[in-house]
Amino acid sequence: MLNPYFYDNFYYFEITMKFIETKKINLMIVSAAIVLAILPVIGLITGAAISPGLFGANYQEIDLINNPDRYWFIIKIEIFVAFYTFFLSFVSFPYFSMVYSKVILYRSKNRIKFFFVMFLGVPILITCLIVFIVAII
Repeated sequence: MLNPYFYDNFYYFEITMKFIETKKINLMIVSAAIVLAILPVIGLITGAAISPGLFGANYQEIDLINNPDRYWFIIKIEIFVAFYTFFLSFVSFPYFSMVYSKVILYRSKNRIKFFFVMFLGVPILITCLIVFIVAII
């Protein structure tokens, strides 16, 4: 909700919205979290962590015996993803949904500016940021 207030001949709007709020449990997301929780359990039972990917170039299976550091890294990532997915089944982010709807509204009104910024400006900005970070390191 926007609350206007007057300051120096301008109206400013203050956003009074919750950043995060609880919602009814979404059973589809809970079931996805359970499926994602199976991966680290299988890895802990068999001693081989499975990195998601297709069979071929991207598929990786890391053994506990050959590479324990990488094995525990993959297991921790899989556990984090499962817990994060489970967390998302209980909460929603109304602020992000409001921002998304505003961006879609802006896109429908200003198509040329939006596409120019999103498909030309953002990639150039991200590329410059990556080059800057690499130059610092």
